[in-house]
Amino acid sequence: MNARHPAPTFDHLQQPPARWRRALGCGALLWLLSSIAVEPAAHAQENAQALAARALFDEARRLMSAGQFAAACPKLEESQRLRAGIGTQFNLAECYEKLGRSASAWSLYLRVAADTKALGQPEREQVARERARALEPRVAYLVLQVPAPVAGLELTLDGAALGPAVWGVATAIDAGEHAVVAHARGYAAWQR
Repeated sequence: MNARHPAPTFDHLQQPPARWRRALGCGALLWLLSSIAVEPAAHAQENAQALAARALFDEARRLMSAGQFAAACPKLEESQRLRAGIGTQFNLAECYEKLGRSASAWSLYLRVAADTKALGQPEREQVARERARALEPRVAYLVLQVPAPVAGLELTLDGAALGPAVWGVATAIDAGEHAVVAHARGYAAWQR
Protein backbone atom coordinates (compact mmCIF):
# COMPACT_ATOMS: atom_id res chain seq x y z
CA MET A 1 0.00 0.00 0.00
CA ASN A 2 1.18 3.52 -0.52
CA ALA A 3 1.83 6.05 2.20
CA ARG A 4 -1.24 8.12 1.49
CA HIS A 5 -3.61 5.25 2.21
CA PRO A 6 -2.33 3.19 5.08
CA ALA A 7 -3.48 -0.39 5.26
CA PRO A 8 -6.60 -0.76 7.41
CA THR A 9 -6.16 -2.49 10.71
CA PHE A 10 -8.76 -4.63 12.34
CA ASP A 11 -7.23 -4.81 15.77
CA HIS A 12 -10.35 -3.31 17.31
CA LEU A 13 -12.42 -6.23 15.96
CA GLN A 14 -10.13 -8.98 17.12
CA GLN A 15 -10.61 -8.45 20.84
CA PRO A 16 -13.91 -7.18 22.27
CA PRO A 17 -13.66 -4.66 25.08
CA ALA A 18 -13.17 -6.14 28.54
CA ARG A 19 -16.71 -5.24 29.64
CA TRP A 20 -18.13 -7.14 26.66
CA ARG A 21 -15.99 -10.16 27.47
CA ARG A 22 -17.26 -10.10 31.08
CA ALA A 23 -20.88 -9.76 29.92
CA LEU A 24 -20.51 -12.59 27.41
CA GLY A 25 -18.86 -14.75 30.03
CA CYS A 26 -21.65 -14.05 32.57
CA GLY A 27 -24.32 -14.67 29.94
CA ALA A 28 -22.76 -17.99 28.96
CA LEU A 29 -22.46 -18.98 32.60
CA LEU A 30 -26.11 -18.07 33.27
CA TRP A 31 -27.26 -20.02 30.21
CA LEU A 32 -25.24 -23.04 31.29
CA LEU A 33 -26.59 -22.91 34.85
CA SER A 34 -30.19 -22.45 33.70
CA SER A 35 -29.95 -25.33 31.25
CA ILE A 36 -28.51 -27.54 33.96
CA ALA A 37 -31.29 -26.56 36.39
CA VAL A 38 -34.16 -26.79 33.89
CA GLU A 39 -33.19 -30.05 32.23
CA PRO A 40 -33.31 -32.20 35.38
CA ALA A 41 -36.60 -30.59 36.42
CA ALA A 42 -38.17 -31.34 33.02
CA HIS A 43 -36.68 -34.83 33.05
CA ALA A 44 -37.93 -35.43 36.59
CA GLN A 45 -41.46 -34.35 35.60
CA GLU A 46 -41.38 -36.59 32.52
CA ASN A 47 -40.08 -39.48 34.61
CA ALA A 48 -42.77 -38.93 37.27
CA GLN A 49 -45.46 -38.96 34.57
CA ALA A 50 -44.03 -42.14 33.05
CA LEU A 51 -43.97 -43.83 36.46
CA ALA A 52 -47.53 -42.71 37.23
CA ALA A 53 -48.71 -43.88 33.80
CA ARG A 54 -47.09 -47.27 34.40
CA ALA A 55 -48.64 -47.60 37.86
CA LEU A 56 -52.08 -46.70 36.48
CA PHE A 57 -51.68 -49.17 33.62
CA ASP A 58 -50.64 -51.98 35.98
CA GLU A 59 -53.53 -51.25 38.36
CA ALA A 60 -56.00 -51.14 35.45
CA ARG A 61 -54.76 -54.51 34.16
CA ARG A 62 -55.19 -55.95 37.66
CA LEU A 63 -58.74 -54.57 37.82
CA MET A 64 -59.55 -55.91 34.35
CA SER A 65 -58.32 -59.36 35.40
CA ALA A 66 -60.73 -59.15 38.32
CA GLY A 67 -63.59 -58.15 35.98
CA GLN A 68 -63.77 -54.60 37.39
CA PHE A 69 -63.90 -52.77 34.06
CA ALA A 70 -65.77 -49.70 35.33
CA ALA A 71 -62.87 -49.00 37.70
CA ALA A 72 -60.17 -49.97 35.18
CA CYS A 73 -61.17 -47.77 32.23
CA PRO A 74 -60.61 -44.37 33.93
CA LYS A 75 -57.16 -45.55 35.03
CA LEU A 76 -56.28 -46.50 31.47
CA GLU A 77 -57.62 -43.17 30.20
CA GLU A 78 -55.38 -41.29 32.63
CA SER A 79 -52.41 -43.51 31.83
CA GLN A 80 -52.92 -42.76 28.14
CA ARG A 81 -53.18 -39.03 28.86
CA LEU A 82 -49.93 -39.05 30.84
CA ARG A 83 -47.97 -41.20 28.41
CA ALA A 84 -49.64 -42.25 25.18
CA GLY A 85 -48.91 -45.76 24.02
CA ILE A 86 -50.35 -48.28 21.61
CA GLY A 87 -50.55 -50.97 24.30
CA THR A 88 -52.51 -48.66 26.57
CA GLN A 89 -54.84 -47.75 23.69
CA PHE A 90 -55.44 -51.43 22.94
CA ASN A 91 -56.19 -52.23 26.59
CA LEU A 92 -58.49 -49.22 26.82
CA ALA A 93 -60.36 -50.44 23.73
CA GLU A 94 -60.74 -53.85 25.35
CA CYS A 95 -61.96 -52.22 28.58
CA TYR A 96 -64.54 -50.15 26.67
CA GLU A 97 -65.65 -53.29 24.85
CA LYS A 98 -66.24 -55.10 28.15
CA LEU A 99 -68.29 -52.13 29.41
CA GLY A 100 -70.51 -52.23 26.31
CA ARG A 101 -69.07 -49.02 24.88
CA SER A 102 -68.87 -50.59 21.43
CA ALA A 103 -68.38 -47.41 19.39
CA SER A 104 -65.53 -46.17 21.61
CA ALA A 105 -63.86 -49.60 21.53
CA TRP A 106 -64.32 -49.95 17.75
CA SER A 107 -62.84 -46.50 17.15
CA LEU A 108 -59.81 -47.21 19.37
CA TYR A 109 -59.16 -50.60 17.78
CA LEU A 110 -59.12 -48.89 14.37
CA ARG A 111 -56.71 -46.25 15.69
CA VAL A 112 -54.44 -48.97 17.09
CA ALA A 113 -54.57 -50.76 13.71
CA ALA A 114 -53.57 -47.58 11.88
CA ASP A 115 -50.77 -46.79 14.35
CA THR A 116 -49.32 -50.30 14.26
CA LYS A 117 -49.50 -50.35 10.47
CA ALA A 118 -47.53 -47.09 10.38
CA LEU A 119 -44.94 -48.66 12.71
CA GLY A 120 -44.64 -51.79 10.57
CA GLN A 121 -46.20 -54.16 13.11
CA PRO A 122 -48.50 -56.31 10.94
CA GLU A 123 -49.35 -58.87 13.65
CA ARG A 124 -50.60 -56.22 16.07
CA GLU A 125 -52.40 -54.44 13.23
CA GLN A 126 -54.20 -57.66 12.28
CA VAL A 127 -55.33 -58.34 15.86
CA ALA A 128 -56.69 -54.78 16.22
CA ARG A 129 -58.51 -54.96 12.86
CA GLU A 130 -60.07 -58.32 13.76
CA ARG A 131 -61.31 -56.93 17.08
CA ALA A 132 -62.78 -53.89 15.29
CA ARG A 133 -64.47 -56.10 12.67
CA ALA A 134 -66.00 -58.29 15.37
CA LEU A 135 -67.42 -55.22 17.13
CA GLU A 136 -68.76 -53.46 14.05
CA PRO A 137 -72.20 -55.17 14.05
CA ARG A 138 -72.76 -53.96 17.62
CA VAL A 139 -71.88 -50.30 16.96
CA ALA A 140 -74.87 -47.95 17.29
CA TYR A 141 -75.24 -44.92 15.03
CA LEU A 142 -76.99 -41.61 15.52
CA VAL A 143 -78.24 -39.45 12.67
CA LEU A 144 -79.27 -35.89 13.51
CA GLN A 145 -81.75 -34.71 10.90
CA VAL A 146 -82.29 -30.96 10.63
CA PRO A 147 -85.13 -30.56 8.10
CA ALA A 148 -85.37 -26.76 8.27
CA PRO A 149 -82.24 -25.19 9.79
CA VAL A 150 -82.56 -21.61 11.02
CA ALA A 151 -79.77 -19.04 11.02
CA GLY A 152 -77.39 -19.55 13.94
CA LEU A 153 -78.66 -23.02 14.82
CA GLU A 154 -76.25 -24.92 17.06
CA LEU A 155 -76.51 -28.58 18.01
CA THR A 156 -74.66 -30.32 20.81
CA LEU A 157 -74.40 -33.99 21.71
CA ASP A 158 -73.55 -34.56 25.37
CA GLY A 159 -72.20 -31.01 25.49
CA ALA A 160 -69.95 -31.33 22.42
CA ALA A 161 -70.79 -29.04 19.48
CA LEU A 162 -71.80 -30.76 16.24
CA GLY A 163 -71.39 -28.54 13.18
CA PRO A 164 -73.61 -28.64 10.09
CA ALA A 165 -71.23 -31.05 8.32
CA VAL A 166 -72.28 -33.79 10.79
CA TRP A 167 -76.03 -33.22 10.44
CA GLY A 168 -77.60 -36.06 8.48
CA VAL A 169 -74.49 -38.27 8.76
CA ALA A 170 -74.62 -41.60 10.63
CA THR A 171 -72.14 -41.15 13.49
CA ALA A 172 -70.95 -44.04 15.65
CA ILE A 173 -72.04 -43.61 19.25
CA ASP A 174 -71.91 -45.71 22.40
CA ALA A 175 -75.29 -47.20 23.34
CA GLY A 176 -77.06 -45.53 26.23
CA GLU A 177 -78.62 -42.21 27.07
CA HIS A 178 -77.31 -39.08 25.38
CA ALA A 179 -78.42 -35.46 25.47
CA VAL A 180 -79.05 -33.66 22.17
CA VAL A 181 -79.63 -29.92 22.47
CA ALA A 182 -80.54 -27.46 19.71
CA HIS A 183 -80.52 -23.72 20.26
CA ALA A 184 -80.59 -20.57 18.17
CA ARG A 185 -80.98 -16.92 19.03
CA GLY A 186 -84.64 -15.96 19.32
CA TYR A 187 -85.85 -19.55 19.80
CA ALA A 188 -86.47 -21.70 22.85
CA ALA A 189 -83.85 -24.41 23.33
CA TRP A 190 -84.89 -27.93 22.34
CA GLN A 191 -83.53 -30.95 24.19
CA ARG A 192 -84.05 -34.72 23.93
